[in-house]
Amino acid sequence: LANIADSSAISNTTTETNFSINRTISITMFQPGRIIRLKVGGVYSTTSTPTLTFRVRFGTTNLVVFGAKTGINNASNQSWAAIAEIICRTTGSSGTVMAQGTLFCNTASAVDTVETVVNNAATTVDTTVNQTLQVSLVWSAASTSNTATMKNLIAEISDYP
Repeated sequence: LANIADSSAISNTTTETNFSINRTISITMFQPGRIIRLKVGGVYSTTSTPTLTFRVRFGTTNLVVFGAKTGINNASNQSWAAIAEIICRTTGSSGTVMAQGTLFCNTASAVDTVETVVNNAATTVDTTVNQTLQVSLVWSAASTSNTATMKNLIAEISDYP
């Protein structure tokens, strides 16, 4: 599953906002041992040095929460990318998934800050309904110059070998 156009820009807000590109994960995809790999990437621009906080989610349920990254002062089209792996552990209205992820965010000229998040516990997810796999962003400061766009979203689903 992949996108064929850029997302709408997220800008001028400090409210957590989902990128407009997402993927529906059907209830038939939730089986113990099934793996969902998400690869996303895009660009951001800033005025001053706001922070960016990215999250990988099923609907409003956070699966991977990355720490705030300080953007480059007056950045223009700097890169960010994230990879997340979500493994279905159990199914049902109180099903569980285990998620981990890595974020790459350009926070200095030609330098990426890398963060890896490995959760200590499974996350409860209702696998009896379709789930929206999405990425959200929170800016620390609202400005029309603080803008981020998702360029690519790739979701791969496979069984554990």
